[in-house]
Amino acid sequence: MTQGHGAWVRYGDPLSNDEIEFAAEHYEVAVLQPWEVEAAERLKAARADMTVICYKCLSSSRSYERGPIYTSGVSYVEAEESGEHWFAHRTNGERIEWAHYPGHWQMAVWDDEYCERWCDNVADEMESGPWDGVMADNDVFDDYYGLRTPIEGERSMVDLRRALDRLIPTAGARLNAIGKILVPNIAESRRERGRWARHSAFGGGFEEVWLAYGPDDYFDPETCVAQAEEIRGPSIRILRTASDGFDSHRNSRPCGCSWEAIPVPSRRQLMTAIRLLLTCQS
Repeated sequence: MTQGHGAWVRYGDPLSNDEIEFAAEHYEVAVLQPWEVEAAERLKAARADMTVICYKCLSSSRSYERGPIYTSGVSYVEAEESGEHWFAHRTNGERIEWAHYPGHWQMAVWDDEYCERWCDNVADEMESGPWDGVMADNDVFDDYYGLRTPIEGERSMVDLRRALDRLIPTAGARLNAIGKILVPNIAESRRERGRWARHSAFGGGFEEVWLAYGPDDYFDPETCVAQAEEIRGPSIRILRTASDGFDSHRNSRPCGCSWEAIPVPSRRQLMTAIRLLLTCQS
C-alpha cells in the first residue's frame, strides 16, 4: 500500500467510494465533516494507524444547519434557547453575521457558559465512534469575517484572541482526558510569538496559509522563518501551501506540499526546507 504524509481535508461535497479508498492508501491524516461517520469508520478499518479527526468550528454557529449533527460545537437553535448572551453583537445590539458566509453567526467566545457548552457537546460527541479527535476551525487572529471591531463591550480582536487563548486549553484538556486530540486551525500564529506552541499543545496544529498566499505569491524570507516553529514538535502539523491544483505546480514538488501532515524535522532539515523555498521563489 502506498502511504504518504498528506492530509485529506474535507469541506462537505458528496463523498465517493473512490475518494475513501484513495485516502486510505495515500494519507496519514483525514479531516472529515462531523456527519461523515461512516467514512471515518471505513478509513479506520482500512488503516488503524490513520488519524481521523472531526471538523468543528470554534467561533461560529450556522443557522442553515438542521442537524442532528452540526459543524459547530453549539448549534444555532441551542444557542438561541440558551440566551442572547451566547451570540456576539455589534455596539447597536445586532447579531453579527459573517461577511461572505451567509448563515454563519459570530459567537461570544468570551462567555464562560458558551465555552463550557462547546466543550461539553464536543466531548460528548467524541466519546463514542471512530474519531481520534477534533480539528477546531477559526482559531482566528484578525478580522477575516467583517466583525468591524470594536463590538459589544468595546471588544477588539485582541480580546477575541485572548478569549480563544482560554477556550483552546479548556477544550484541549477535555478532549485529552477522554483520549482524543485537539488540532486547531491556528490563524497567523507567526504574528504572535508562542501562540503556535500554546494552541498546538493538545494534539497538533493546522496552518492554512503556509509559506505562500497563492500559487505564485510567496512570503518573504523573514515570514518563512517566523513560520518555522510550526514544523517542530511531536504532534500533528497540517500545513497548507497554495498551488494551482495540479501536481505539476512547483509547490507540489519537494519544496512544497498541499495539505501536508509532516514528520518531525531536525534543525538541519528545517533549514534545508527554508533554502528549498527560497530556491522555488527564484
